[in-house]
Amino acid sequence: MSILASLPITPGAQALEQAQRWLQQQACLHHWPEPIYFAFQLSVDEALNNILQHGFLAPPLPTDSIKLVLHSTQPQQFMIELIDNAPPFDPSRMEASALATDVDSAHIGGHGIRLMRHYLHDIQYAYLQGHNHLYLYARYP
Repeated sequence: MSILASLPITPGAQALEQAQRWLQQQACLHHWPEPIYFAFQLSVDEALNNILQHGFLAPPLPTDSIKLVLHSTQPQQFMIELIDNAPPFDPSRMEASALATDVDSAHIGGHGIRLMRHYLHDIQYAYLQGHNHLYLYARYP
């Protein structure tokens, strides 16, 4: 496995935009097909939103940190590692919310993990040395 790029992110209002610009640059640089770019775009957005909304206090503390690391894990497979120092939380063990049968019974939230599992090849998690590590895998179709 080799590291191709990394991006330190300061939690706050610009974090999502900064991550999406970086992903777009990586997609162009590594010639990702649209399914890989879409899977990472959706999944990183979902994971970062959850970290920012639920992992850190508002406003974030100066010690709060997030980092994205792009790895090449094998030919035609990439992994994005999200590292943060929020309290431990393993989204890979979360159950997706039940699908609503009609608009009136629909609830906001709990569907991001379903989408991530659908579009990614794999999702893994580890808590190491005081940091959450979320591993998002996508490979060429």
